[in-house]
Amino acid sequence: MAEAGKRVAVLGAGAWGTALACVLGTRDGATLWARDGAQADTMARARCNARYLPEIEFPGGLVVSADLVAATTGADLLLLATPVAGMREL
Repeated sequence: MAEAGKRVAVLGAGAWGTALACVLGTRDGATLWARDGAQADTMARARCNARYLPEIEFPGGLVVSADLVAATTGADLLLLATPVAGMREL
C-alpha cells in the first residue's frame, strides 16, 4: 500500500487495475489510466467499470483519464496493471 499522502497512478483499466485504483482512491486519491478514450469517458461518467467490475462504484478520490501525461504528472507511484502483451507499448 502506498504511504499516506502519496498520489498513485494505476496504468491499465482492466479488472486488476480498476480494483487497485478503487482501493487506493479511497485513501488519498488515485488516477486510473485507460488507453481507450471512450472507455475512460464512460467509466468517468458512470463511476464504475461496467465491463470488468460493474458492482464496484468508484470512490470520490478516483480520477479516470485516457491522457497518459495527465494521469502520471504529479504521481509519486506508478502501478503498471496492463496485460503482459501491452507492457512494451506502455
